Amino acid sequence: MSTIKASSLTTSSIPTPAPGKPPVAVATTALPQGDAATLSQGEQAQTTSQATQNTALQATHENVQQQLGNPPALSKDELQRLLKTPTQRRQLSRVLQQAPGLKQAFVKHRGGAEVLALLQQRILTPDQTKTVQRFLAQHTQTSLAYPGHATGIDGQYGQRTHDALVELLTEAITEPTAPAAPIEKPVFQGPGQVLNSLSSAAREALQQKHPEVYRQLLEPHQSPANTRLLQQAIADAGYDLRYPGHATGVDGDFGARSQAALHQLIQDVQPSTAPAPSEPPAPPASTPPVPEPLSPPLRSLNASDSLPRLVTQILAMPEAVRAKLPAPLEHALTKIAAGDHSRATATALQQALVDMGQKLNYPGHSTGIDGQPGQRTRQALVNVAEAAQTGQAAAVQKSGPFPHYDRMLDDNLLDMTMAIGYDEGTDQYASAHIFEERKMMNELADKGFVRDDAKARALLKAAGQEIKADYTAFYVKENISEKDGKPVHALVRVIHAGDGTQGAQKRAAAIEAMNQSDVFMYGGHARYGTGIDFDRNFTVTIDWQGVANAPATGKVTYKDYGALKELLGDNAKANQWLTTLQKQGKIDIQGSNDGNIRMSEKDLHRAEFGSRLMNEALDGVKNTLSEEIQGDRYRLWLFNGCRTVDYMPSIEAEAQDNSVLKSKNLDVVTTEQTLYWQNISHSLMNFLDGVMAQDGTPDLLQRMEQANPQQADRATHSVHGFADNPKQ
Repeated sequence: MSTIKASSLTTSSIPTPAPGKPPVAVATTALPQGDAATLSQGEQAQTTSQATQNTALQATHENVQQQLGNPPALSKDELQRLLKTPTQRRQLSRVLQQAPGLKQAFVKHRGGAEVLALLQQRILTPDQTKTVQRFLAQHTQTSLAYPGHATGIDGQYGQRTHDALVELLTEAITEPTAPAAPIEKPVFQGPGQVLNSLSSAAREALQQKHPEVYRQLLEPHQSPANTRLLQQAIADAGYDLRYPGHATGVDGDFGARSQAALHQLIQDVQPSTAPAPSEPPAPPASTPPVPEPLSPPLRSLNASDSLPRLVTQILAMPEAVRAKLPAPLEHALTKIAAGDHSRATATALQQALVDMGQKLNYPGHSTGIDGQPGQRTRQALVNVAEAAQTGQAAAVQKSGPFPHYDRMLDDNLLDMTMAIGYDEGTDQYASAHIFEERKMMNELADKGFVRDDAKARALLKAAGQEIKADYTAFYVKENISEKDGKPVHALVRVIHAGDGTQGAQKRAAAIEAMNQSDVFMYGGHARYGTGIDFDRNFTVTIDWQGVANAPATGKVTYKDYGALKELLGDNAKANQWLTTLQKQGKIDIQGSNDGNIRMSEKDLHRAEFGSRLMNEALDGVKNTLSEEIQGDRYRLWLFNGCRTVDYMPSIEAEAQDNSVLKSKNLDVVTTEQTLYWQNISHSLMNFLDGVMAQDGTPDLLQRMEQANPQQADRATHSVHGFADNPKQ
């Protein structure tokens, strides 16, 4: 985007309009000093008239500048009038002129200056809109999610996004006539200032109850890494930092949600400063003591009760307890109590519960916000109401079916493999898998895994696993839980394709891991349904000599499939060229097949030029899963590539000859559509998080959608083999 600066030129004459054309208005032309004597009489008259005009215009200009320099205060009502709908977003520049201080609502947060600049553009691209949405989701309490989209970060600047923007600005507005309200809680400009605002007794209470939070507050928190440590300590203490688009909220940016959670934590440990009440005089013998009102016992809240009954009980709770419920939830409850049983109100109730971290999703519906409040909705309502009474973090229900976590942990070891396949790249950009490999290593470290190859091998040997293959690395996280009185450890075998020259070794490691690991996760190309791959797909050599209407000359070797397809045209034209060249013996397709684990032997996408090339390159390579996967154990596989659902017919066919591949022993998660390389590492990490949390399939699928927001308008992943799994 270019910036056009105002011209600073000074002209010594007024342009004379051409005959028959209207005069050109000149607003700010200045006359140079000392030139009046050289002007003719007509020129002097014209100049005098122009000078008068300039004087009036200059006065107007100064008046406008004064107003801009001392703008009137902007009220909340005026703000909402100016920015009433998404189409009025472009008026943000005018709003900032009237209330320049509102810029602080953005720039005080990391990335806020960029978002502020984007919002003042006339047009936003979908990617720019997503940048804005992520910022608003993180720094406001407004949820952008809607039924069918778990985060609402969809690249479309709609009403929810606009409401979040207005909320951000509304919070920053100070009414000019309102008296300054007493400060009842610390105003957090940054986490490092919090301890200074506490009394010595409060500091001591904080140190005793949450020592890790206290320790982190003593440290300087300028860096995102230090901030993440503080956020993790707050989350470990039971306070929710999550927001749409981020599963934990531990993001290194101490925003509104982190501040609110820290403030609540401090309030919860504050020692009482009220004086001890004196002993009241005994009442007359004839007057029975009046018992204090008690809040309803927790056992009175039962998810099996009807929704109206639950709502009545919750609204009858003491005001101090109800005050802990967010306004959208209480508003929906009030409408239901008044007899409103509409789908819209039910949807609002469910949205409020999801915004509080409850899980309503179920297979076939990624959010569960369906306007039909059933058992899941009632249980979520019980969870948040009980949390309001106890002051503890709300329980979150999980729904099945579940992977066989009990069988995974039989040996007190959660053995997982994360494998990233090979991407060819082009002359214009580097191989995408290289960036994802680096991201994977960093994210494993962020999650508390430590690279320790020797320790991992010792744990695997103790679990009866003999390691023969070469892996890129091993990561270990000890004491993740306990089973039968013994600690449970987690480890991750890492397989990276690297430069693609070790396809055979990587394939061997993947087969071993698919045999031995509880969880095997692959991210990379699906190779048009043919299988996972750890080296180059193919190279194509074409001899164009003597070929009629050839688009090139001579003998050319193509390593970039995309460039070849662009040369030959769309799929139909490229396939015609392929048929012609094969008939004339002018094309040679050379596969690099050492790194392929073949799944489907059928060309499932024959209409696509790349699929025909891939299957030609794999000629003679057979599916050997039935022979290579052995051992009576449970396995969970994730194939995170483009349309890996194509693998399932072949896996199910192989299961006819090998019971190890039947649904009793194998569950598979596949993809339903094309995915982006930039989300591969994050997808594998989200799946790892779900397994570590022992999620059911609805939550696992939701995590995968969240990792692939560009495609979340419809199902990104599907599950296979879970019908006979535990439901609870």
